[in-house]
Amino acid sequence: MDLGKETNIQNIFNNRYKNITANNKFSNEIYNQLEDIFNDCENKLNDYRDLRHLKTYTIDSEDTLEIDDAISLEIKCNSKIIWIHISSPANYINYNSFIDLEARKRSTTIYLTNKIITMLPDKLISSLISI
Repeated sequence: MDLGKETNIQNIFNNRYKNITANNKFSNEIYNQLEDIFNDCENKLNDYRDLRHLKTYTIDSEDTLEIDDAISLEIKCNSKIIWIHISSPANYINYNSFIDLEARKRSTTIYLTNKIITMLPDKLISSLISI
């Protein structure tokens, strides 16, 4: 892989993500699949235990867009239960779907000083897969 004369982080980033537009847009196929995901989400939510009564602390940074990891401590009688909460986008995203393929291509959400390139569409990360 040719990274240019100067091998710096900007060259690496530009080469790796050159096909992802600067405005972090997703294809129309992905937006269409989002509609299907949200239409089917009620069925999927029944698979989860409702723990909203617990005081929960995120372990993500304060400025993150994706709140996808958290912990809680529950005290019952003389025992303590530590709950570890991890978002599971795979419960909503089908394998080899347009969203899955794009997420694998992007690999992760990237936080730069002047922009953020998300792995998944904002509509997903700010709702269904956010803790």
